[in-house]
Amino acid sequence: MKKKTIRAICRCLPVVFLCAAVGAKDAEYEIFAEVESVRKPNTLTLSFQEKPEETKYYILESKIAVGTVEILSVVTVNNTGKVRYRAVGIFSFFRDTGYLIRAGMTIALMKKSEPFEMDFSGGYHQEKLLYRQRIITPVDDREMLLIPRGKFILGSNDYDRDEFPEQEVYLDDFYMDKYEVSNADYKKFAETPQGLAPISWKDGVYDPSSGDLPVLATFNEASAYAKWAGKRLPTEQEWEKSARGGVEFLEKGLPRIYPWGRSFSNANANGLQFWRQTNLRNDLKAKAIDKPPALLPVSSFEKEGTSPYGILNMAGNAQEWTSSWFMPYAGNHYTDGRYGKQYKVVRGGACFSDASSLRSSRREIGGIPTLDKDNLAGFRCVKDPTPLERIEE
Repeated sequence: MKKKTIRAICRCLPVVFLCAAVGAKDAEYEIFAEVESVRKPNTLTLSFQEKPEETKYYILESKIAVGTVEILSVVTVNNTGKVRYRAVGIFSFFRDTGYLIRAGMTIALMKKSEPFEMDFSGGYHQEKLLYRQRIITPVDDREMLLIPRGKFILGSNDYDRDEFPEQEVYLDDFYMDKYEVSNADYKKFAETPQGLAPISWKDGVYDPSSGDLPVLATFNEASAYAKWAGKRLPTEQEWEKSARGGVEFLEKGLPRIYPWGRSFSNANANGLQFWRQTNLRNDLKAKAIDKPPALLPVSSFEKEGTSPYGILNMAGNAQEWTSSWFMPYAGNHYTDGRYGKQYKVVRGGACFSDASSLRSSRREIGGIPTLDKDNLAGFRCVKDPTPLERIEE
């Protein structure tokens, strides 16, 4: 196949440079594989669009080989006329770097060759790339905040079964929209040649009175907007880290339950309790244009309810789409008939949600009846940093 330069596919590490490593042909990849499952101690099942021609590959991350995978067997899978190749392999890493392989991720592989040998005698170091904390993206003219690389606690052992098990996950740097995408923001996209009005707009017409409220969109509409803006929808892991913060924000060794901490407050989010409590922020409630509980401007609760990174309305207001299919977490063995590539994960709860549904680890499903019909959720976008956002130490 024609070789291409590897893109940032696996974002599980900081950029790692191995001091004595030789990057064969600037670390070009040979083939991509989707990880279907990972089993202990080091066995995994991979899905390929093209039949793997080698039995051993390097696993690449940020143009550097971090480990190897040995293909043990390959079978052809013909699913409704779409041919794929399923392989069972054994993987190993060169050293304990913290790199994680998880079901659902895509890994880049390069065939093993003599010029690409690794020598660790000189040790290794991590280049700590620093990025601006705040940027304004040019296409949609919206503010984004940096979610810094590091570990966070995903899920919970104390609540719904689909949140189990609580686990530590590493994510690299990314930017997230500070605010939910509003109707006024979406209008800029809708007016472009490739744009489309969301089905939530009555007769497809923009209502200026709802301009600062979060737009309600289908998954496909949200994805189209993100692509136009040069961004993407967040994975549920990215969403959850942005909401509850990394391990540096643990409270007495425990993760936050809500963006602001472990205790719920009626005054911190646009949820059911906020509307039920009389004489609470009537100035803010007056900005609703629908019968309560109702959506509020995307800039609401900036002082009370921000996440550790300064992201607003990660609890309540509009539910938010993620790009993730509703699948079990690694180590989750509960049976749920909704698991699979049918529903997308929706996060954050809504203005009509109770306190439990506003938890940062709470997972809900979107896409009923289909991903182009369900418009009960809003969204915000993320993007990966580029050299343009880099700053010097």
